[in-house]
Amino acid sequence: MTRYRNRLLVVIAAMVAIAASSGTSDEARQPKEASSPAARFRKPIALAWVESGRLLAVANARTGSISLVDVERKLVVGETEIASRLTDLKRAGDSDTGDSDTFVALDDKTHELLLLKIQRTGVRIIGRTRVADDPQRVIVGDDGRTALVAGRWSRRLDVVELDATGGPHVVRSHALPFAPRELLLLPDGVGVVVADAFGGRIAVIDLRKGLITIERTLDGRNIRGLSLDLRRNELLVSYQRPAERLPTTVENLRAGKLAANLLGRFSTSSLELSGTPVRLDGDVTEAKNIGAADPDDVFLLADGRSVVLLAGTQQVAIVAADGRAVARVDVGARPTAALLDPTKQLLYVADTLDDTLSIVDLAQHRTTATFALGPRPELWPRDRGERLFFDGRQSLGGFMSCHSCHTDGHTSGGLADTFGDGSYGTPKRILTLLGTSLTDHWGWNGELRELRDQVERSFLTSMHTPKHTLRDSDDVTAYLHTLPFAPPRLPKTSDVVDAQLFAAGEAVFAAERCGECHVAPLTFTSQTTYDVGLRDEAGLAKFNPPSLRGVGQGVAFLHDARMKSLDDLFRLHRHSLHADLSEAELRALVRYLQGL
Repeated sequence: MTRYRNRLLVVIAAMVAIAASSGTSDEARQPKEASSPAARFRKPIALAWVESGRLLAVANARTGSISLVDVERKLVVGETEIASRLTDLKRAGDSDTGDSDTFVALDDKTHELLLLKIQRTGVRIIGRTRVADDPQRVIVGDDGRTALVAGRWSRRLDVVELDATGGPHVVRSHALPFAPRELLLLPDGVGVVVADAFGGRIAVIDLRKGLITIERTLDGRNIRGLSLDLRRNELLVSYQRPAERLPTTVENLRAGKLAANLLGRFSTSSLELSGTPVRLDGDVTEAKNIGAADPDDVFLLADGRSVVLLAGTQQVAIVAADGRAVARVDVGARPTAALLDPTKQLLYVADTLDDTLSIVDLAQHRTTATFALGPRPELWPRDRGERLFFDGRQSLGGFMSCHSCHTDGHTSGGLADTFGDGSYGTPKRILTLLGTSLTDHWGWNGELRELRDQVERSFLTSMHTPKHTLRDSDDVTAYLHTLPFAPPRLPKTSDVVDAQLFAAGEAVFAAERCGECHVAPLTFTSQTTYDVGLRDEAGLAKFNPPSLRGVGQGVAFLHDARMKSLDDLFRLHRHSLHADLSEAELRALVRYLQGL
C-alpha cells in the first residue's frame, strides 16, 4: 500500500508542477539576458551562423537559451533565455552563412515557433505563433518567408508564413501517418522529405497538393540525419538496422550482428535504396570492436566525402567519397548537431550532454579544440543516468545504446529478442519507457517487481556491458523516473461531437471490462499476468498488460507486434472482447484509447 501511496504522490507533484508552469506571465515570456554565466545544464541541440560565420548561435534545450560564441576567440560572449525549452534553430535567410539576422526557433514546451533577431548585441523575439504540438524540427525556404514545422506527437506538418510585420502564422497543416522528426526540402521547393521520429518510415509530401506522393518503410529505425546530394539526385540518410529475431547473446553482440549503423543513399524520385548502404561500424573481424552506435546528423562535403555524427560513441565519422574508408574522430558526449564553417574545412559540433562545442578539422581528421558553453554543476544521479542511457559504449562493442531500441525513451516500434522475459528465441515488442516508473511489474512475463531490476537485467543480458556497476543501474533508474507518459494521440477536445464519441468509447471500455487488466485512472495497467489467447515460442501464455497511457502513440500491438493499429487489434484479433461490437462502438473505443 505504501508503494502506491508514494507513486500517487509523485503523480500529484508532477501535475502541480505542470499546472504551475502553464500560467506563464508575459514578463516571463520575454528574453532574459544572463547577468553572469550560471552553473547549469544547457544541452546544446542546434547551431546557426551569425555575422557571416564570425559568430555562432547555439540553441540550448534545457535552459531555453541561446548562447552567442565568438568563434575566433572561442569565447561565449552572451547568453539569452528566450523559451521554456528549445528543440531547433534555423536561419531565415538566403544562405546558412549569409548576413540575415532573422532566425526561427522552436519551443516544444509551449508549442511555439519564435521569430528572432540575433545580433552580437543580443537576441530579441520579434514574433511568435502556436504550431503543432511537440515541434521538433523547422526548415526555412530559400526565400526566408516560409517555414515548415514537424510536430512529433501531434503527427503534423505545419506551413508557417514568417511575416515579421503581422507576425508569423500557420497557413495550413498536413496530417501525417507517423510521428515526424527530420525534414528536408527538395530542390523544387515543393516536395519535402519527412522522416519517422522512431521507426523507419519516410515520405515525400507535395506542399501544393497537401498529399503524400511517396512513402516507404526502410529496413531500419531511428532516422536521424538527412542530406541532399544534388549531383546524384539522392538523399543521404543515417539510420540503424536491427536484427530483431537474433537473441542478444554475447556472441551476436560481439560479432556486430544485432545492430548495423548505416549511411544509405536513396533516390529522391522514388525513395528506393541506391546500392548497398555504408556500414559505419568498423570491421568486426579486426581485434578491436568499433561499433558506431546511433548515427545522427549528416553532411555532404564538396569533394564527395560525407560526415556523420555518431551520437552513441561520442565521435564524428568521415566517410570517403567511395564509401570504403571511414575515419573516426573523438568529440564530446552525445554529439547531435553540427555546422560547417564558411570554408567547409571545420565542423563545429554540439556535444549535447557535455555542454561543450568541439571543432573538428575535416582535412586532418582530428579535434582541434573543445570549449565549454559555461560552468556546469555536479551531475545528479538522473544526469549520470541520462548519459548512460544514450551511451553506445555501454554495449559490448559499442554497436547500440538503450536509446537504440527505446528511442528518446519511447520505442522504435520493433521486436527484440532479449532475456527480459527470461528466455531467448522469443522476440517481444519493444515497449515504451515513457511513464514506466509508475507502472509495475516489468517484463512481458511480469517477473520483475522493481524497475531497477529490469534495468540491471538489460545491462547484463541485453547490452552485456563490459564495466557495469550497481550505481549505473541506480542512475539509469533515476533518469527513467524523469520520463512522463507519452501524450494522447488525440487529446480530448471541447468539440461536442468529439466529446460524445470519447464518452461513448469510455462506456464501451467499461462494458467490455477492459479495466480488469488495464486499471484506470492512473496507469491503466495492473501487476498480474493474463491469458489473452496467445502463446510465444517458449509456450508463455500469460502476459503482463502494458499501460494504455499514450497507447495511441504506439505503432504495433500485442507481445509479438502482430497488430499494426488499434483498429486491427479489435477487428482482426478481437482482443479480449466479450461481445460483437458495432462499427460505431469500435470507432468510439479506439477514439477513447487514443485520448488516454
